[in-house]
Order: sequence, then C-alpha cells, then structure tokens
Amino acid sequence: MHNKIFINKMQLSSWLEAINQAFEDLNGRGTELEILHVIQSNQYLSFENSKTPQRSLNLYLNRDFKGQAVRQGKYWINLNPEFATAQEQETFHQIKRKLSANSVKNILALEQHAKQQTPMLKMRLSRYIERGAIATKVKALTNYQCMICASLNLNPYSFKKLDGTFYVEAHHVEQVANLKLGALSVENIITVCATHHRQLHYGKVILLENGTDSLIFQIEEKVIKLDKIKLKD
Repeated sequence: MHNKIFINKMQLSSWLEAINQAFEDLNGRGTELEILHVIQSNQYLSFENSKTPQRSLNLYLNRDFKGQAVRQGKYWINLNPEFATAQEQETFHQIKRKLSANSVKNILALEQHAKQQTPMLKMRLSRYIERGAIATKVKALTNYQCMICASLNLNPYSFKKLDGTFYVEAHHVEQVANLKLGALSVENIITVCATHHRQLHYGKVILLENGTDSLIFQIEEKVIKLDKIKLKD
C-alpha cells in the first residue's frame, strides 16, 4: 500500500503536471513504480482521493501521453528530444548527415536505419520527415488542406503564411516510435490542421482500418475515410 500524501504548497495541480515533473526528475525514463515514487517522495500530488495510485498513473500514461511517451519493457520513455542521451543525439545527427528527407527513396532508407534504433530516435526521425522537403511535397499535393476537416465538410484551410500558402501540419498515422513496417513512408502521412493534429495525439480517436489505399478513423462519434497519399520521386 502507498502512503497518503497530503496537500502542501509544493503540490502540483494535476496528474499530468506531476507526471511531467517526475519525467524531468528521472531524465525522461522510468518504470511506473519509479515515477510513482518520485511523485510521492517529492509530494507532487495528493493520493488521498486515489485508492489505487499505480492504476491511475497507468491510465494517464496510456491515455494522455499517447504520442509523447512510449513503453519499452517495464520502462516508460518520454520522447521529448531534451531527454535524448548523448549517444542518441550523435546517432541522429550521423543519420541526418547521410540522408535527407527529400525523396521517397531516402525515406525508405531512413526507415531501414530506424529499425534497430530506440523509440526516441524513431520519433526524432519521424519529426525530421514531417518537417522535411517530402512533407512539403505532400502538403502541396493535398493543396494545404486539413484532410479531416475536408472529410467532415468543414473549412479545410487554416491561416495563410507569409509565402501565401495555407498553414497545415504533417502527421504520421502509425506511431513511428513503435515502428511498424512502413511507418516512415509517405502513405503513413496525412495533412491536418493544428487542432486535429493535437486531437489525433490526445483525443478520442481510433484507427479502424489501415488499408492499401485508404484510412478509416473514428473521431469521437464520427467515422471518416481518407484516401492515402501517393507520391513518386
């Protein structure tokens, strides 16, 4: 049984803040028991309303840290680049020096490099692609539209940038940190507005089907179908 922790001036206001602070104290990596111990010993949160603190912690990690932290064995790893080890930093920059993210061929090569890497490196390679030239090509191909807004018959355009194009973000459908085959490929990318991008990571969203030519999502109570993006060099 865990001892109760009583509210004091050092206490944080929510589980999310407490978990984030615990990750910072643990340099981004820890077991659930270690995370819980840090929260408890530093009095970041009161457990007086939680009969099963570890179950609560597990719920928040799986629900609210989706895309931000992944489980590897018994450890939870925060994917914020600030927690990358020196070796991960060096490996990432070595890969970047060898391969750009500006062609389908290079992305396939990046995927091969990523297979044996840590979840942190897989996520950083994902973001490298999302911000690279290939993502720019994908955005142009979808006419800078949020594919989800378009499917829901909403205005698919955000604000215009200084270069005259509409702002839109690239999102990998399958989490790259888990790296299923094809996770870094163009067909795993969709373009979305900032709001739907956050909803995909933190909201009530289920990928119902990942087919050859299309994706089917359930977003809250609505089911939508998106055509996969096809791109050739």
